[in-house]
Amino acid sequence: MGGAPPGVSDVPFEVAIESTIMTKPVPLSEKWAAYLVALPETGMGYQVVSVTLNDGRRFEQVVVDSGYITRVRDYRDIPFAESEIAEIKITHDKWNWKEDIRD
Repeated sequence: MGGAPPGVSDVPFEVAIESTIMTKPVPLSEKWAAYLVALPETGMGYQVVSVTLNDGRRFEQVVVDSGYITRVRDYRDIPFAESEIAEIKITHDKWNWKEDIRD
């Protein structure tokens, strides 16, 4: 038998799963990837940028991680496609994305 004592789990550790993970990151084309790779990182492996779309909409706080748009402030999912992007500017304007999700 040899189980754990009462009140102690047999599982060696538990992993908390974030409920704020974006469901579908948007891959960036070589055009944007080449541009961003030449710019400094905001943190380890990621950049915070602003994105302007062809229709004029602007998203001021967007996370790009390893060639993918992974987060947009106030949105659970990425509200645009890569083909809609007219401009990307590096801002390094961090925020606490765990508290900032809109359905």
